[in-house]
Amino acid sequence: LSLSVCLSLSVALCHSLLFSRVSLPGQIIVSPEKLPNYEEKIKGFFKEHLHEDEEIRYIVEGSGYFDVRDQEDQWIRIAMEPSDLIVLPERIYHRFTLDEKNYIKAKRLFKDDPKWTPIYREEK
Repeated sequence: LSLSVCLSLSVALCHSLLFSRVSLPGQIIVSPEKLPNYEEKIKGFFKEHLHEDEEIRYIVEGSGYFDVRDQEDQWIRIAMEPSDLIVLPERIYHRFTLDEKNYIKAKRLFKDDPKWTPIYREEK
């Protein structure tokens, strides 16, 4: 599933397609109180990077933003709230940040053995 396809599908259909091809979810809570080494990790999430595998997140609680690069290399900000699902294709530059609430809980969905090591974009 691509981001554009997922955005155009109904939530139920999108869930069905995703859960049929992904492993059991992991969960991440990003907040100063819940995430060890919060300051270091939130800076890493916001540093522009890509992954060798697609990144799939389902928001359970809280809110935040994924920023992705479009074909003209401009940022597109995607606000994420509970019940939102995002599929970032492999090798797409992106970053993540929290909003003023400083809290998000998300399920991390993946296929097989994910390659989540971030590959950071070189500074221009």
